[in-house]
Amino acid sequence: MTGRSTERWLAWVPSVLLATLCTLAWLPASALAHGGSIGGSRQQLTVPTWLVLVTGGAAVGASFLLASLVTDRSLVRAIDDWRGGIPRVGVPALETVGRVFLQVAGLGALGLTVVGGVLGLPSPLGNVAILLVWVGWWAGYTATTYLVGNTWPAVNPWRTIATVLPSLGVDYPARFGSWPAVAGLAGLVWVEIANPVAADPTLLVGLVLAYTTVTLAGAVVFGEGVWFGRADPVARVFRYYGHVAPVGYRDGNLSVRLPGAGLHTLDLSGRGEVAFAVALVWLTTFDGLVTTPAWRSLATLLVDAGFPAALLYPGGLLAGLALFYGVYRLASRASRRT
Repeated sequence: MTGRSTERWLAWVPSVLLATLCTLAWLPASALAHGGSIGGSRQQLTVPTWLVLVTGGAAVGASFLLASLVTDRSLVRAIDDWRGGIPRVGVPALETVGRVFLQVAGLGALGLTVVGGVLGLPSPLGNVAILLVWVGWWAGYTATTYLVGNTWPAVNPWRTIATVLPSLGVDYPARFGSWPAVAGLAGLVWVEIANPVAADPTLLVGLVLAYTTVTLAGAVVFGEGVWFGRADPVARVFRYYGHVAPVGYRDGNLSVRLPGAGLHTLDLSGRGEVAFAVALVWLTTFDGLVTTPAWRSLATLLVDAGFPAALLYPGGLLAGLALFYGVYRLASRASRRT
């Protein structure tokens, strides 16, 4: 194809896209959408299929394009090191005051969750524990890590408690690497998917207390810094998210940077680190997959064929994780060759 014919062909692309969107807009078909994770809050909303396809496809396409263009870590590092006159602001006093405030807020939220879950209303939409965990923390607070960076080391109530507990100082086995965080993340997602923790306050409190026991025991055995730096899945999730934020904190200074520019500082040198990043992508995908008619049809087919129903969620979760990780390894190997 010649250069002139290519330009002529490209000139038709906007018109074709516009005509396609207009055609889809007139289609009478609809799709079902849901919002939120709180039990009793889901409602079936009639959303045009064209809107679902266009918005979902645009989001996936844009993220794919962005990932394709910025995977060169040296390029990202060069952009992050170039400040363009943006000042750094020293905040030593603010750091001390803010850390104390966040620690108190984290401890208060943990106490309110336990007490509210036990003594509060049994209704999911009327119980403070359900609302605080799923709306205030997992939805609202998580969004702040994308915007202002990772404040979880200060907010984390379990880390605050661990700092006053004795430590046995047992050496963390180097062979473990980040794999305990991968297993912990998979376990938490499985519990959230396979059990009504978003609808039963008592069950949610049980999960919080179980996580508290495991986390504090790990911090006592291996030390607070080692446990939350290597093995704790929640701390690692927020640390990964915080690298995307346009606000950075380094050497006692706050600085503004392009969103995602801090990703080059993320350590992905070990297989466990890579596995955790892949697991974060797959488990988010799986969380949405299990709500689709395709999953229900597959689950029904497998159960009818004799597959144990109790193994559906953990089996699908682990099989998908292995598939995602394997495909990523193959793609990386092919990239090195080409």
